[in-house]
Amino acid sequence: MLTTTGDVIETQVAEVPAWHGVLYAARGNCDPHRGAAMLDMGAVLGPTPSNLTPSIARCVKFRPPATINVATVHLFAVAASSAVSRFAIYRAGDRVLVWDSGVTATATNAWLSFVTNFILAANANHWFSFSVSANGSTASFRTPPAPLSANQWGTDTAPLGDNDLGLPVLAQFAVTNGVFPAVMPALTAAAYAGGATGSVPVAFLSAV
Repeated sequence: MLTTTGDVIETQVAEVPAWHGVLYAARGNCDPHRGAAMLDMGAVLGPTPSNLTPSIARCVKFRPPATINVATVHLFAVAASSAVSRFAIYRAGDRVLVWDSGVTATATNAWLSFVTNFILAANANHWFSFSVSANGSTASFRTPPAPLSANQWGTDTAPLGDNDLGLPVLAQFAVTNGVFPAVMPALTAAAYAGGATGSVPVAFLSAV
């Protein structure tokens, strides 16, 4: 943006946030401050594996504002469980699987930290996905609350969706035993029947 003061032309450059390319929340516009607040203050307990079922993977769209070389993926667990939880990232453009955590156990009030190495391009939509390999009654994560309706943040529907603004669109797709396929299947709007009280856990993507 250019402004003039007398005969002097000043150039105002928008300040780039310090977290760009360094630390992202895998949700919406990737702001880790908002992600931390959602995890700490706006989260609810759930869903349980039985709420989700091994036949459904739930996902949330995110859009990195700058390219990031992801070295570690972090999630915070609130309850102990056997190795049933699984996470993945897909590129939205070609629907290709970028990263898969494999099934993992959780401990009470402890971070999961997956050491990895992959690159997410700037201004490209991605999906962070969550599945389980078995049913169970223990909700291992606190997650942002489910939307009021599948039509609220459903699969990029108008008036607020389908515009690449980094809104946290939620969706789901079919899986078998919680296993993520190499190519993301067709998406439908996320459903929250069966007493599911949460949406998708907040993950943090770190360049270190």
